[in-house]
Amino acid sequence: MNSKAIFISAFLTIAAVIAVPVSSQPPPQPAKKKLPSQDKEPAKNQQPPKDAKETGPLTLEVAKAKALKHNPEILIAVANVHGAELELNRVRLSAQAKTVIAKAELEMADIVLSEAEATWMQLNRLRLQHAQRVTDEELAQADSLVSKLRTEKTQKATLMKADPHNAKALVLVAEAKMQLAEAELGLVRQQVVNDVELAYVDAEASMASLNKAAAKLDRLKQLSSPTRNTIITKEEIASAESAVTKHKADVAKKKAALAYLLGDDASK
Repeated sequence: MNSKAIFISAFLTIAAVIAVPVSSQPPPQPAKKKLPSQDKEPAKNQQPPKDAKETGPLTLEVAKAKALKHNPEILIAVANVHGAELELNRVRLSAQAKTVIAKAELEMADIVLSEAEATWMQLNRLRLQHAQRVTDEELAQADSLVSKLRTEKTQKATLMKADPHNAKALVLVAEAKMQLAEAELGLVRQQVVNDVELAYVDAEASMASLNKAAAKLDRLKQLSSPTRNTIITKEEIASAESAVTKHKADVAKKKAALAYLLGDDASK
């Protein structure tokens, strides 16, 4: 192939490339990844998720479990146990601190007494060697100080021996109060469970009576229709309506009592 043919072939190739339409759109940008915090906005006043048992139908077992967790009387008893536990911890720490302080004070009293006794002995030696250099007043003051410090040391030693017994008694009292609070919590829990069982049965029975009364009222209204030949008096319908109203009030009362035991708001 000659040089002219090569030139023509290259020219045609370049022309074909130029003839291809170029898209005016910019090249696609890589998709930005959302941060986990950007997936959804946090809900305001979001409540913590409830236990699956609490969101399902209110069976007796669910009611008892809920009462053990939310009943106000149980919560108070639990708080009393926590308070007794904190008090026991405070008494124990206080006893330990008093023991350390008493020991330090006794050691300090012993050091001060030793220094005072050394001074007293030195004054007595000087008095024997040079009577005119130590007065009777100085010797009497030193003697009085030693006697005072010895008395204080004896008192501190006595208190140090007594403090552990007093501290132990206080700890025993605090432990007894905690055990009492724990026993009270157990009794309250058992009583609440018993009350929930009775309240649940009463509420179910009251609801069944309401449903029965409502069904009777509906049946009377149907029978009183002009298309029926049955004679239903207004007094019968009024009596049935009164029974429904009475049962509704009883249901509300029983549900409110159960709601309190479960720690729920009875007004909702």
